Formats: sequence, C-alpha cells, structure tokens
Amino acid sequence: MAKYISDKVDLDLILVKPVEDLRVERISLEELKHGIKEGFESHIRCEEKAKEISELLGTEVKINENPYKLNKEDTLYVVSGENYYRLKYIY
Repeated sequence: MAKYISDKVDLDLILVKPVEDLRVERISLEELKHGIKEGFESHIRCEEKAKEISELLGTEVKINENPYKLNKEDTLYVVSGENYYRLKYIY
C-alpha cells in the first residue's frame, strides 16, 4: 500500500473502473500528518511548493517529476492551499 503526496490531482493518473468509485475526503492537517507519518512518496513538481509543504508538515518533501499511479490499496494526499484531501478507491 503506497502513500503519495501531491499539490494537485491528475485525473489521467487515477485509473477508476466502472465498478469502482473514488472517495475524496477533506481532512484536517492533523489527519494528513498522521496518514503520512510512516512514509510517503512525493509527487510535487515545484521546488517552491515542496518547500512550503515541508515546512507545513515538519518533514522533508522532495520534488519528483515522475507521475504517480494510484492503485486500489494506495492513498493520495493532496495539499491545496489551506485545504487537505485524501483520495482512495472504494470497491
């Protein structure tokens, strides 16, 4: 089960089949920190944005130009301004 963090959602990288749904939840900063405490893979492409998120979370967030591939057991956390989201499949 992979955990990803990004500053935006790229719907082309999320493969949702007709029998599956994608759950998008708005979460608190504390929930975000708890969700990534055991590690995550960064998919933030902007160095300035990575620095902002690093300061916010209190952990190093590196830039990564590679796209993520969200599979059934994975979780994507999105940091968008003052808002935080968790995306997971429901099946």
